[in-house]
Amino acid sequence: KEGLFLFRNGLSPYDGGVYHQAPLLLVFFHYLQPQLWRYIFVALDALVALCLADLAGHKRALQEHESWPALPPSAPAKDGGEKKQTSATTGHGSAEPDPTRPVDAPLRPEAVAAVYLLNPYSLLACMGQSTVLFGHAAAVSSLWLAMSGCRFASIFALALATYLDLYPVVLVIPCALLLRAKASNTDRGVWQAVTSASILLAVFVGCLVALSRDLAGSWDFLDATYGVMWVLQAGLRMFSELFVSDLTPNIGLYWYFFIEIFDEFRTFFLLVFQMFVVVFAVPLTIRFSEHPLFIAQVILMIVATFKSYPSVADVSLYLPFMAMHQELFKYRSPFLAGTLLLYATVLLPLFGGLWTRSSSGNANFFYAATLVAALAQVVLAVDAVRAMARREWDRLHPALRQTRVELVHA
Repeated sequence: KEGLFLFRNGLSPYDGGVYHQAPLLLVFFHYLQPQLWRYIFVALDALVALCLADLAGHKRALQEHESWPALPPSAPAKDGGEKKQTSATTGHGSAEPDPTRPVDAPLRPEAVAAVYLLNPYSLLACMGQSTVLFGHAAAVSSLWLAMSGCRFASIFALALATYLDLYPVVLVIPCALLLRAKASNTDRGVWQAVTSASILLAVFVGCLVALSRDLAGSWDFLDATYGVMWVLQAGLRMFSELFVSDLTPNIGLYWYFFIEIFDEFRTFFLLVFQMFVVVFAVPLTIRFSEHPLFIAQVILMIVATFKSYPSVADVSLYLPFMAMHQELFKYRSPFLAGTLLLYATVLLPLFGGLWTRSSSGNANFFYAATLVAALAQVVLAVDAVRAMARREWDRLHPALRQTRVELVHA
């Protein structure tokens, strides 16, 4: 509201450090009646839920036709005496399905949408009218459009999400993998597809930034929105969102750590912290290139944990992706991560209130709760990767599956 007031009165909304959103978002709310604001955020949540439901339907179709290698012809049957060849596919249209393949409950797209709409983190973000929802809607739409094979629309939606918040740029990898899987010609390698999508993404982001320059009338919005710093000595421009210039307390890991760190070590640790957001994308792509939606889930978990200024809305975005991969539940141990996340959900507002309102606590209380939240999300991500690796190992090694079945029925 402060930014709109300054903009409507002919003043720069980026003077004084009051407004920190992108210029296109400011123009959008300038022409939108205030009475409609609340409905916009509800519509954004509905859009995200619809895209997630469609992605879940796509995921279910892929899972039903997933290839499980057949048992060797010499493998003993379940009754021990007779040898038989089992099916190499999912069993649809097959008289004898593979008895060693785990039975997965059918994925329900409406349940995935309900996980997003009804979890408390989504409700808090919607009721608080968080502008993070615009970036989330663009990011999920990019995945949905990539699944549909709409290359330019998908990359443009991802560029819009990157324009609003820098971190969704990492989702270019799952988008490229989805587009590659949808294309009729799949001769192009994984990294060629990612490179091509990245170039197109850079072009779209550049166009959005140039349009913002025309709307704002100057480049001042870069410093206020993305926190761009002019390093005159080196002649370089760097994003100070990545350099965490605002140390206001939040549910992230950065603010307390960089209050305490010595200035001479600040750049090194900032580089290390920011690398966590992108460095895991490469091994995930190498190991799970056949599962782009799972890569998107883990990337969203890492971003929610290690981004500079996270919010509860970031947590709400990866929860439906976890529900989308319900076939991994039998391989997971969710008790520790679920308990930690529950503790953090209760402790964060409690310790924040003790510190900032009643003055009966201090910053250490609140930061301890943020550490618990970060630990919970790290455990969730590690557990998810371990479960997917275990399931892929079972899928690709039928002889070991048979041995396990024989031991169970022995």
